[in-house]
Amino acid sequence: MISNPLQFWKIRNSWLPLCLVLCFMTGCAGNSESPFSPQGEAWIFSDPVELNSYVTSTVLLTGNTGFVCGTDGNIYKSTDGGASWETCYLNQDLAFLNMAFANSDTGVAVGLGGQVLATYNGGEEWRRSACSRPNPLEAATFSTPSTVFAVGGSGMIHRSADAGRTWSEVNPPSFNGLEGISFADSLRGIAVGLGGIIFRSSDGGLTWTEVESGTSNNLYDVEFFNSTTGFVCGRNGMVLKTTDAGESWSQVETMGGSSFRSVSVLPSGVGVIAGESFIWTSDFGNSWEMVEEIEDGGFRCVRLAPDQNGLGLSRRGVVKMALGQ
Repeated sequence: MISNPLQFWKIRNSWLPLCLVLCFMTGCAGNSESPFSPQGEAWIFSDPVELNSYVTSTVLLTGNTGFVCGTDGNIYKSTDGGASWETCYLNQDLAFLNMAFANSDTGVAVGLGGQVLATYNGGEEWRRSACSRPNPLEAATFSTPSTVFAVGGSGMIHRSADAGRTWSEVNPPSFNGLEGISFADSLRGIAVGLGGIIFRSSDGGLTWTEVESGTSNNLYDVEFFNSTTGFVCGRNGMVLKTTDAGESWSQVETMGGSSFRSVSVLPSGVGVIAGESFIWTSDFGNSWEMVEEIEDGGFRCVRLAPDQNGLGLSRRGVVKMALGQ
């Protein structure tokens, strides 16, 4: 078991000393006003827990149970909220780039060579499958408990209707590499990628059409607060917002030109966007608060859990994060 004592401290809106990746699983329902204010809150971080891997993605299923994957074929599991980790899968012939879970039992890890691992019992066992092409898979998401999508190189979108056991190709009208994918509901989805490309589906991912993004900057991630409001982030501080489930997008002023790698939002209206710098909102993205430039190369990905806790991945290890008073 790998462990490290937790030592918390508060960070007001002045600096962020850790590079981290936060990941979570949450639905897309709800649009009530958040009681939190960026000016009145603080983020609380733990000391990093070191892992013997270059970790790339993490999922926090509950306040205690989470997973981390890496490029050396490791998948780690925590049952104490990220304070300690144990290896639950290892195959050094594989390299994982992203993870997604539909619920506490069903999830997938995707990576280089079009390889996919799926679990149906909360990570106790993992089954190997593969997409039809050996392109790297950069991201995955579930639109229903049994329907999962994976995107990656050459602009390919892969769809599985049996929770990752078998896969079929869905060909978008472009060869730009895709970096992120998310669904506002079971029918309406968005995939984003290099060169400012955005694809939209309104039929559960069976077909995809390109929509205007207004930018040529690379876009890396997308998530939805609810069935209509979502955000995309990318290079050179690019942040895009939609309020019509991805039919149209507008640029958000983010007070900086740092590249953003990942966005994570909650139905409560709390959200974070991070990369070389870190911004956050408590009002569904109507306003954003920015902290200072972060250290050690920045965030590879950010995710929050429904209880406003999260897990972070940095060069120094796994970091636990929470929004506190």
